[in-house]
Amino acid sequence: WDFVRHNQDQLPNPEDDVLDIINNVTARLAHGFSTVYTGTLGNDDSAVDYGLNVTTYQKRNSYLRKAASVFRKNKVFSRRLKRFYSYGGASKWVVDDSFTLISINTLIYSAWHTPNSTSEDDPFFQFAWLRHQIKKSMKKGLPVWIMGHIPPGTETYGYSQLWHSKYVRTYLDIVEDPVLGSN
Repeated sequence: WDFVRHNQDQLPNPEDDVLDIINNVTARLAHGFSTVYTGTLGNDDSAVDYGLNVTTYQKRNSYLRKAASVFRKNKVFSRRLKRFYSYGGASKWVVDDSFTLISINTLIYSAWHTPNSTSEDDPFFQFAWLRHQIKKSMKKGLPVWIMGHIPPGTETYGYSQLWHSKYVRTYLDIVEDPVLGSN
């Protein structure tokens, strides 16, 4: 016990390790491509598998702020996108004036997400934001591509639900809304 107590500050910090990996990958992408659209975090992109605190009623999420800083450092996020992403982990780009690319934080909808946030109908108000972004893009005549790490469906290996069903229903209500013109 004495050894641990006196040397605990020398133990690795899992959050820093993950952010270092994200930094290394992002730096390589930024070096190899003129434009990088990134920010989609997966279940292993935090110190705890499927872990991310949902901080809907706070100005920023501390972990997402750190991840956004990594993306900004590697020049794949603008200052404005860094600030926005720091709140809930979503991002949006209009690509070559031909389509809108939206990255949503799907980790928060996962059936394995910790801590459980199903008491919230719209974590980070991301569904409301997604609906608004799709409407804006459709008014401009731009198709929308949505990307996320964990899809809203059934996992093909073990046939288990990947998202909580209430979030799947909300997501499908948004993307299948005839007013939004889904194709």
